Amino acid sequence: MDKQPTIYTYGHTNITSEQLIPLLIKNGINCIVDCRFIITENTSLNTPTNELKIVLKQNNIVYLPFSQHFGYIPKEAINKRGEIVYKKFIQTDTFLNGIARIKTGVEKGYTICIIDNEIDIVHSRRFLYIGRYLQDTINIIHIIPDGKCMSQQQIEKQIQYTRDVHQRKNQESQNIGQIGEELATNYLVKNGYRIVDRNWNLHHGCELDIIALKNYHLHFVEVKTRSIKNSTIPKEEIHPEIAIDYKKIKNISKAIQAYRYQKKLFNIEYQVDSIAIIYISSEDYELHHYLDISTPNHACEEIIYKSKDKTR
Repeated sequence: MDKQPTIYTYGHTNITSEQLIPLLIKNGINCIVDCRFIITENTSLNTPTNELKIVLKQNNIVYLPFSQHFGYIPKEAINKRGEIVYKKFIQTDTFLNGIARIKTGVEKGYTICIIDNEIDIVHSRRFLYIGRYLQDTINIIHIIPDGKCMSQQQIEKQIQYTRDVHQRKNQESQNIGQIGEELATNYLVKNGYRIVDRNWNLHHGCELDIIALKNYHLHFVEVKTRSIKNSTIPKEEIHPEIAIDYKKIKNISKAIQAYRYQKKLFNIEYQVDSIAIIYISSEDYELHHYLDISTPNHACEEIIYKSKDKTR
């Protein structure tokens, strides 16, 4: 079985041509494919592109401008939000012609390095489009800013790992939130509140966690729970309630008005409360009940607690 050929990539921006050459020589690169978008070919001799050409020629490295293939994105490959659509882009003639030229260069024995303007490899065209398209037939190696090399597959795995961790944290956060709402509900019932509604949703971001009634008075309770099971932050420095900022108060107010209108609750007094829970386990947690919260002068940073009740 023949060994797969290798193509390198690099984000060429904040580096001089003289600094780039050692990286190329170190990896045996003898051809540069420049995907950076160039507005016009009539550039003066002192532009970075022309300087790069001169330095490359001095070191017997071939320079090929490829902005017409990968620097310019045809309109048919861009969606209404101005984003590049991968499946459409890789079907355009400009992209496929560029890929064909790269493959021809590889067949001729060139060790190619693709450069573009994006230092962040994860958001670069050399990774998102060229690398993904070629990775099944060519070994794609990305030279990252510190000079180390990572394969296309290694970066893909790293991205997937980050996504999995983020998804797991989101799921854990949702689970902790649900546990906190159960603890808050039990606390309210034990203290003479009657639960009227839970998780009433006007739209995304405008949700009422708990609606409770006590002494003919409606309490719209926003529950915030933070787990400190694996936290390195001291418990006394954790304040879940500070997440209720001005924007959150505005959304809660919108939801309350919609809820009162829908339920025809116009002649009953109401207020917004908060229950903040610092959670370790179902047997070990702190619950703080803040009554009638409001923000001073519409400030986001601080919440005034007109009354405070604490239980554990």
